[in-house]
Amino acid sequence: MSSTNFQPIYSGQTIEEISRKLFQRANNLVWSDTFFGAMTSVIVGGFVYNSGIFPILRGIDINLVLLVSLIIGLLNGYFKGQGRALQLKLEAQLALCQVEIERKTVKGNSELDETGTLT
Repeated sequence: MSSTNFQPIYSGQTIEEISRKLFQRANNLVWSDTFFGAMTSVIVGGFVYNSGIFPILRGIDINLVLLVSLIIGLLNGYFKGQGRALQLKLEAQLALCQVEIERKTVKGNSELDETGTLT
């Protein structure tokens, strides 16, 4: 079997469905990155406080340290999630543009006569 005879099967509906899933994944990604960023920061903040790495923290209440860690983690996770979501949305939009180009190309070619002019 020769690889030169391979003809990929194009399906606009499949690409549209994958694009919808990418948009959904992008929306969920922001929430999950925000959540995991917050939890990771709280764990790290608690560890740093209890380990004594920074002795200056001993004079600060643990709740304040955890609150600041939580806010930093929320912001970090949110913006990281936004960046990754933007990349997924761009990929989905690019795929949808390709589907639309294909539709217009096929429609345009069907309106051409034998001489190559629009009818």
